[in-house]
Amino acid sequence: KEGQISDVVKTEYGYHIIRADKEDDFDKEKSKLKEKIIQNKLQEDPKILTDAYKDLLDEYNVDYKDRDVKKAIEDNILNPDALKKQS
Repeated sequence: KEGQISDVVKTEYGYHIIRADKEDDFDKEKSKLKEKIIQNKLQEDPKILTDAYKDLLDEYNVDYKDRDVKKAIEDNILNPDALKKQS
């Protein structure tokens, strides 16, 4: 724990006393690393997100009641290349 001091520790380099200056939050660091990996993958291949979204829609049989919402999702999420061509 932070501020904790160990007993004397013998190593091949001699005797040592170790003090814990800072305790890192492993889950917090793990979460940050995961986020960086995801961002890098999305930058390399933005289609990953579109494919994952399509898979979820298929898996859960999503049916849109509002035609405008359906069109917006199809145009902006499921077919983002169409937006690029319009620009």
